[in-house]
Amino acid sequence: MQTFVANHDTQEFQSLSAPVEEWFIPHAYALILLRLDGGYPCVFYGDLFGTRGPRPRRPACGGKLSRLVAARKLYAYGPQRDYFDHADCIGWTRLGHPSRSNGAGLAVLMTNSWSCQRKRMFVGHKHVGERWIDLLGWAWGEVVIDHHGFGTFPVGHRSVGVWTNAAAPEVHKITHFVMAHPLT
Repeated sequence: MQTFVANHDTQEFQSLSAPVEEWFIPHAYALILLRLDGGYPCVFYGDLFGTRGPRPRRPACGGKLSRLVAARKLYAYGPQRDYFDHADCIGWTRLGHPSRSNGAGLAVLMTNSWSCQRKRMFVGHKHVGERWIDLLGWAWGEVVIDHHGFGTFPVGHRSVGVWTNAAAPEVHKITHFVMAHPLT
């Protein structure tokens, strides 16, 4: 099943106009890109690079959509644990796979609340003692995984946090990556 957030037909003034609120676009992309059951995701060119025309839009996710795509490629492997225990703050973890990025795994937390949230989630015993960072840079600080394999991950208001080991392969390339427009 192909999944998408937007495409050329769903833009404003198009036949199937179905605008998604800008604050929710990172949430939607996190759902289709980072979940085990996210389908076969299709990323809209206009969300990566922005659109021109009568109502131009800047790149989605504050220009950080490429970081979500990279997180999928590198860290979204292994078993998934869901934390759908609050109506305004949900999360899930992917425990990683030894054949991918040294089994780094990831933790995703999102909220539609106007207040910052936290959630304690299991990332696996193999991650004990690791320091995890938010790949998007929207959450604060580091999370140290405790001796039971859990971390308490924060997320800003109406935001998404995508966390992985600060020492994972390619992590510093992702946290500093900016997608260049192909026509510039």
